[in-house]
Amino acid sequence: MQTIHTAAPLETDPSDAKLEALIARLAQGETAAMRPIYDMTSSAVYAYALTLLKHSFDAEDVLHDCYRRSSPLQKAGTLLRLRQRSEVCTTGDGG
Repeated sequence: MQTIHTAAPLETDPSDAKLEALIARLAQGETAAMRPIYDMTSSAVYAYALTLLKHSFDAEDVLHDCYRRSSPLQKAGTLLRLRQRSEVCTTGDGG
């Protein structure tokens, strides 16, 4: 008899599911979802921008642009791209 191995379910951080739900609400036009998204992600966005730009003023400018100067759908896309880049950096799958 052959043994079949199944992969264990991926463990996810509960905050990941919450963030994904908030981004989905934002993409649907629910602007009230932006505040908790900002609270959950702004420090990571700032840190990422500072790492790339090396100047706090520029990083703050990018942070504000990310959250203020785009439509809810664009904001959601930006946050998803940043999250994907962050996951690549932390898992080492960046090539």
